[in-house]
Amino acid sequence: MREIRFRGKRVDNGEWAYGLPSLNARYYAIRWLDDGVFRSPSVIRKTVGQFTGLLDKNGKEIYGGDIIKITTSGNYNAVIVWNEETCAFSAKAIHFRTISDHLFGANISEVIGNIHDNPELLEAI
Repeated sequence: MREIRFRGKRVDNGEWAYGLPSLNARYYAIRWLDDGVFRSPSVIRKTVGQFTGLLDKNGKEIYGGDIIKITTSGNYNAVIVWNEETCAFSAKAIHFRTISDHLFGANISEVIGNIHDNPELLEAI
């Protein structure tokens, strides 16, 4: 069973926070336990992405919104998205403007960025 975890960019310093999302009337936060104390910094809601349960070739965790390099019969870059139709993470190919049937069969080479920190990688769309 994969670990359920999210990440989001902190409002105060722009760094990534990792944990479980928390929503109250005032802000959206990522909450985690740190030395027995819960930390809940506010995060930018549109940057929140869920951990897919997969790692790239370098052992880096893959989250929704990451841009990955896929090596199959040809090399291409893709964005990790949640596919509502299949209720699974999918890889949306940037060059081909298509979504693969599922992410778990893809031969993922490495995470090369994400849509929030590296929007220039999406210019092919």
